[in-house]
Amino acid sequence: MAPEVLKKVGHNQSADIWSFGCLMIEMLSGKAPWSNVHKLSEVIGYITSGVHPYYPLNLSKECSFFLESCLDPIPSNRLTSLELLKHRFIDKDELLNYNFSRGNTNNLIKKL
Repeated sequence: MAPEVLKKVGHNQSADIWSFGCLMIEMLSGKAPWSNVHKLSEVIGYITSGVHPYYPLNLSKECSFFLESCLDPIPSNRLTSLELLKHRFIDKDELLNYNFSRGNTNNLIKKL
């Protein structure tokens, strides 16, 4: 959950952007954010205090910036979905022309 949801201070679509960033971390690492923390109260403490979740360090700069744009603890600082689609990490031409039915996503993954 996004920090503002846990703090119960109201939320909007930016909470979904936070969740999307968390989903990306899980897709990239195979592990949910803070999966190494076993106490829910600790995870909540990290999130509400603005601690970013761990994500792999070997990501491209563009991917790291994209994640940071999703996981800013201040909701108004997060990019909107339209802004994220314009982010340099997203190569719309490559994605639009990619043949996902081939089942081989290695070239696409190398970009990450």
